[in-house]
Amino acid sequence: MKIINMTEMRLVNVNQSYLAITGLDAGDLIGQPMDKLPIFCDQEKREQLQQFLQARQPILDMEMPIKSASGEPLATLLSAEHFTLGETPRALITLQNITERLNLE
Repeated sequence: MKIINMTEMRLVNVNQSYLAITGLDAGDLIGQPMDKLPIFCDQEKREQLQQFLQARQPILDMEMPIKSASGEPLATLLSAEHFTLGETPRALITLQNITERLNLE
């Protein structure tokens, strides 16, 4: 799980599960703009994600190919919900790693 500040489009929080999937450290991610996160390997999908987020549309199980810190390609499903904390709009984003499941199919 990660939380994005929608006003600045910056990552403000990540949990251990997200760090385990990506292999990155929180310090490498927190405060980074969405378009500078080192996980995206498909720029078209990243741009599509940003468009959905900026339109404040909920997202459910969007296929999102990413890469781990070691460069390993991962197949994930991304979901996002919007909320407000204080007066700041935010998005809660979850990733589900489905790489192994797809490899078994």
